[in-house]
Amino acid sequence: MHLIVSGRVESVWGLVYPVACGMMLGRHQPMIIHLHHRATDDVETLKEKFMLLHFGLIKGIVAITDVEEACRGVVFRVLIGKVPSKTRTLRLELKDTLASTLKQCAPSILPKNITCLTRLYHNCALGLISSRLNVPNRDVKNVLIWGNHSSPQHLDVNHAMVNPLSGEYPVRELINDDVWLNGEFITEFQKWVDVSNATGTALDAFPIAKAACNHMLVWVLGTSEIPLISSVFFFFLTLVLFLREPGFHGVFSNGSYNVPKDLLFSFLVTFCNGEWTIVQGHSLDEFSRKKIDLIVEELMKNGRSTAQVSKLGIEGHLSAKS
Repeated sequence: MHLIVSGRVESVWGLVYPVACGMMLGRHQPMIIHLHHRATDDVETLKEKFMLLHFGLIKGIVAITDVEEACRGVVFRVLIGKVPSKTRTLRLELKDTLASTLKQCAPSILPKNITCLTRLYHNCALGLISSRLNVPNRDVKNVLIWGNHSSPQHLDVNHAMVNPLSGEYPVRELINDDVWLNGEFITEFQKWVDVSNATGTALDAFPIAKAACNHMLVWVLGTSEIPLISSVFFFFLTLVLFLREPGFHGVFSNGSYNVPKDLLFSFLVTFCNGEWTIVQGHSLDEFSRKKIDLIVEELMKNGRSTAQVSKLGIEGHLSAKS
């Protein structure tokens, strides 16, 4: 299987390492990686570094500066966008613009196959809650992240559960501190997101790389429960399940939860045979409904400016080519 990774050297290094370990396409999927970069020296240096590490899944690495040649025969394409770091607002708005621009510039790609990486925020929220409760990340389920990059996300823990093998327990009841959930939790979450978005080195890029791998793994293999390990100890059978669980992905809305159709928004989705489906049936209390409506209103209001930024980017690209 051929995979292309294109972007800044630091970000590419941060992403290709977990990909080569099987975190994106599975631990049994061999691959040939196409490294694309405009600078010949940088891309050759990257190739040499990865070849020295001798990853078992990598059957070949191709360093290419020509974009058309780099994309030839490729099944999966990972674009790592570089956006200005002057202000957080501009940076996040442009991240949403990348998906919208791709939709405009590549009409041959179905909109359902264009997504944005809100899984990063999901991972951040799970990390904060698991740390607060002193449980593994994998035991925290159903933390809902509504919104997308360019607006303050709404963290909804009303459906969140902790799932140890002995049973399920509501996160809100276990934490038992609404002041923390409505205050410090939100503040710490935003700090974590800002740090994760400030990709300057390979280490800084790792949270985004991990989220990208989580994002693609369920897309490729599907969301399901897979029993991997069982053992008998004093006549008791213990079954341990490793889950490829539903996660939050930024997709173009189909109208679910009264989010206007075609608005890029974060939903909890499942995957089967490469197709995503928004999980339905999450009840929303009055507070969450108002929060989501406010986010939608802000996104609709900013839609025109985002479209203008996207248009300028396209025109600038065309001008540069001509």
